[in-house]
Amino acid sequence: MPQLSFNNFTKVAPAMPSLVRNQTYRFVDAVTYMLPKHTLTFGAEVRRIENNTASDPTPEGLFSFSGLVTGLDFADFLLGLPDSTNVRFGTPSNYFRSWGTAGYASDDWRARSDFTLQFGVRYEFFTPPTELYGHLANLDFDPAASQVALVLPGQAAPFSGALPNSLIRPGYNNWVPRIGIAWRPPIKALQARHSTVVRAGFSTFYNESIYTQLLSELANQPPWSTSELRITGAGDVLTLENGFPAAVAGRNTIQNTYAVNPNYRVGYAQIWNFSVETNVANNTALVVTYTGTKGTNLDLLYAPNRTVPGSLSPTGPVANAGDFIYDTSGANSIYNSLQVRVQKRLSHGIMINGTYTFAKSIDDASSIGGVIGTSAANVGSGGIFATRADQICNPNLPASDRAPLDFFNTSCFVVPPAGQLGNAARNTITGPGMFTWNAQFGKTIPFGKDHEHRVDLRWEITNVTNTPNLTGLATLVNSTTFGQVAGASAMRAMNVVTRFTF
Repeated sequence: MPQLSFNNFTKVAPAMPSLVRNQTYRFVDAVTYMLPKHTLTFGAEVRRIENNTASDPTPEGLFSFSGLVTGLDFADFLLGLPDSTNVRFGTPSNYFRSWGTAGYASDDWRARSDFTLQFGVRYEFFTPPTELYGHLANLDFDPAASQVALVLPGQAAPFSGALPNSLIRPGYNNWVPRIGIAWRPPIKALQARHSTVVRAGFSTFYNESIYTQLLSELANQPPWSTSELRITGAGDVLTLENGFPAAVAGRNTIQNTYAVNPNYRVGYAQIWNFSVETNVANNTALVVTYTGTKGTNLDLLYAPNRTVPGSLSPTGPVANAGDFIYDTSGANSIYNSLQVRVQKRLSHGIMINGTYTFAKSIDDASSIGGVIGTSAANVGSGGIFATRADQICNPNLPASDRAPLDFFNTSCFVVPPAGQLGNAARNTITGPGMFTWNAQFGKTIPFGKDHEHRVDLRWEITNVTNTPNLTGLATLVNSTTFGQVAGASAMRAMNVVTRFTF
């Protein structure tokens, strides 16, 4: 049976046979040189990475249902009307080979008894994997993005020029600075009872592992495998009975369903923080922390060959290809948060820890390497390529006006005119809030000679207040559930655990 994917229900995914044999050879060395006020560290590493897999990604097909027809995904399934289908099978054995190198130097400088500075730099270089037998395939765009050419290892790309056998050009500028400080201010008047520590740091992290994910998609493509991606439309209606109808004339020359920008750049995150920790009472500490994270070159997924909604054209802009996903980099994110934490350390058998976080995130892709980024150029139906609505007002209601069956102002969204794309941005609807209070009570009873045995008793409670945390907000315009909450997370649960140690 095929795989079935829903928006509001668990995916039906029969297990696919697979064989994975991965090996990584590492050559690592490091030297530490200690001076009275400095600790110098130098190191380097070389990796040989071999990933071997034997598995077809979707040999029986994947049928996705989003509620495009009825407004409810499961109702579309009962009618046998998927919004997209995908299938890939053929040459299941892939043998990826790649190299990774890294070198670093750091200094831990104890400048004073109350001030420490740590700084250093790291360089990383990982090659995009090649396939041992050249079983990779990519698509190369012409400057006008009106046609694509199939590119295989060892062949010159007609529009992009010479490419390595990985079909993705590597990046060589992955420098990673790191700096951190720890400082104890001289607060003499309060020093007897209060101790304050200031910490700050900055670093960068590259997502080098994304190459394996990208290349695994390029490995299961024609001419090495059978691959087909279909998205339902006025001229290409999909059903459960016939999820892969005959292709529309004039757009079936190239069957590949996935392509990667040959100049793809690895995404990275810059992370910085500043915190102040002080004792406010005996055994009680207050910590205030600011954290910022900036993501750069995050993944963007395009569906460049989708027709504009309402268009009568049977083919997309790329006349010699079918539906395919184009993965490139270029998305960005910024996250800022302020956290206040109060912790009463364990004393008299009681420990209390309370945390409050206020944060804001702006992005056009939510994670590094998550390939969930979208673009205004994405059109079609369902999933990450859903058509955007037109937004004409602020949909967020005051907290007192929100209800599970009327959570936001649905009249703020309208279907765009035929042949046009909507303008609604990502994450413009404020979703349901969440409040969870968990508690745990424990008691240890030692007994026996020298107390070598003990009984541990623990009572755990999740969601102590039994607060409903709403989930699954329906955002498909004009659907029967539009603006409604589909469910709620788990309510209060209690566990009693007893453990005897001897």
